[in-house]
Amino acid sequence: MSDRLVLCGTLAFAAITVVPTAADTIHVPADHLTIQAAVDAANDGDTIEVAPGVYNECINFGIKNLMLIGTAGPSETFIDGDGLDCSLIHIKGGQTHDSLVRGFTIQNADGGTPMEHDPTIVVGGGLRIRESSPVIEDCHFINNRSGYGGGAHVLSSDSPIRDCVFQNNFASGDCGGLLIFWGSNVVENCLFENNYGNLNAGGLKVLLSTTTVLNCTITNNSTQHFGGGLVWFSTEDDQPLQVIGCTITNNTADNAGGIHVQPDVAPVELTGSIVCDNGPDQIEGPWIDAGGNTICICICDLDGDDVVDISDLLIILSQWGDQGGFGDINGDGTVNVNDLLEAIDNFGPCEWDYPG
Repeated sequence: MSDRLVLCGTLAFAAITVVPTAADTIHVPADHLTIQAAVDAANDGDTIEVAPGVYNECINFGIKNLMLIGTAGPSETFIDGDGLDCSLIHIKGGQTHDSLVRGFTIQNADGGTPMEHDPTIVVGGGLRIRESSPVIEDCHFINNRSGYGGGAHVLSSDSPIRDCVFQNNFASGDCGGLLIFWGSNVVENCLFENNYGNLNAGGLKVLLSTTTVLNCTITNNSTQHFGGGLVWFSTEDDQPLQVIGCTITNNTADNAGGIHVQPDVAPVELTGSIVCDNGPDQIEGPWIDAGGNTICICICDLDGDDVVDISDLLIILSQWGDQGGFGDINGDGTVNVNDLLEAIDNFGPCEWDYPG
């Protein structure tokens, strides 16, 4: 083959080589009136900047990695579900951390996405993520309703969820605020407040996931059954749920107002956290004190009224001689005079030493 033919072949190959185009920025409503129209027009890797306003629509990313940004932040940019039956943002196309949702209030959803294996189960009123790992930050999930995960439902994801607010969300099943199932997530600097789960978990529920909950406030959430603030479900072979620098207060449930952990599974590991003023219990199930915590557990307050008084002494006397039982305050295996003396020594209101 001559040098001329080799050169021609090389030039021909270069001519058909595809050069990646630079990512574009699309503006809503300047370029497209709706966010979904902008998503449909976008190429993989594009940024969609959304101006202040109220956008009454359901948004599906398809298979594209996109950056969706409310330019004025959540106080001025609203994705509103009034009259819609959908997850307001749906991301299930295998997206990576190259996808981002930032700067929106996502509100008033009343529906969600039917689960693939059972369409009667509807999840993720405000946000539904499935087998994808977008970054979610500086978003407010307000007044959303669904069957499971009223604010957001995250399945098989490695999404970081940062600087978000979950407030006044409702689930007819489990978890009014944020429900995480499988994956490896970090929930950081988030507020969970006034969320309600009709069955279990008012604020946050984590199942079978390697998750860290970092510097979050979980307060005033409620449920009918277990775990007003936080529910953790795993197997005994899983790693503990890491809860670091969190405040979990004033949550209520029929059982385990603060934290509910399934028995005989991996524990919750608490570090530098406050768990107080939840009712009826602060923590139910296995947990590890990794240091720096304030856990408002008054072991001599056997009837849970935050006071060690004559009623607690009577409970000890009613269990006198029993092997174990909650009247065994010092844990020596028998309810006896040592437990009675411990209760007398702590007679009076339970005292908590924590901020606020």
